[in-house]
Amino acid sequence: MQWWLVLGAAAAAIAVGAWAAADERRGLAHGSAAAAYGLLALWVVGQADGELGLLLGFLVAGLVVLAAGELAAGWGSAALAARAPAATPLAAVLLALGLDFLRPDATAYVPAAVLAVLVLAVAAQASRRLATAKVGRRNPSPAQVQWRNLYIVCIGVLLYAGLYKTVAIGWPMLYAYAAAAGALLFAVAQLWWGWSVVLRKQLAAPWLRRLALQAGVLLMVVAAFWVYSLPA
Repeated sequence: MQWWLVLGAAAAAIAVGAWAAADERRGLAHGSAAAAYGLLALWVVGQADGELGLLLGFLVAGLVVLAAGELAAGWGSAALAARAPAATPLAAVLLALGLDFLRPDATAYVPAAVLAVLVLAVAAQASRRLATAKVGRRNPSPAQVQWRNLYIVCIGVLLYAGLYKTVAIGWPMLYAYAAAAGALLFAVAQLWWGWSVVLRKQLAAPWLRRLALQAGVLLMVVAAFWVYSLPA
């Protein structure tokens, strides 16, 4: 099977989803996103020849969770759609695990620590900014604050995992920067989304947010698969 066709179909589904979001076709936008994630998962599993491995398994699980979230948001009941955003932080942690961020190289402890501090600072600033926002909203409940902080932490973990690849041994520069760029796109898309929900201000059009997030996932998954497929 020509697996590059599956990858091309996933990229095309991302483009269709962005167009649908721009044209306010909500169901098609969510369906196209779910198809893109499903095709990416098929691309990984199909080329693994039955030996998926733990890291690729985490990536596939993250894609499945994202696809389920999109289907719930676009085609599920109102109650299910309200819970659909929970798929994003869970998928972020799964994708981060797929990028193998829990085993830093002995020679990368210092840059890894610096990256962790920087990401933590950014996450803390985002949480503080959103916590002090009072534009058109009543004060959030403690449960809402805890959920928002957990959400930010999960996105921060993925951002750190992607950026860490630029200092990790065993990741060629091209793939490392692709993974880092993907994590940045994912995080920026979530920042845009959070800003629009909490502050009721649009920093970016919905179609651009969706395109950034899905393109980020594509970059991370493709980069990681190619690295794990390299001869040892």
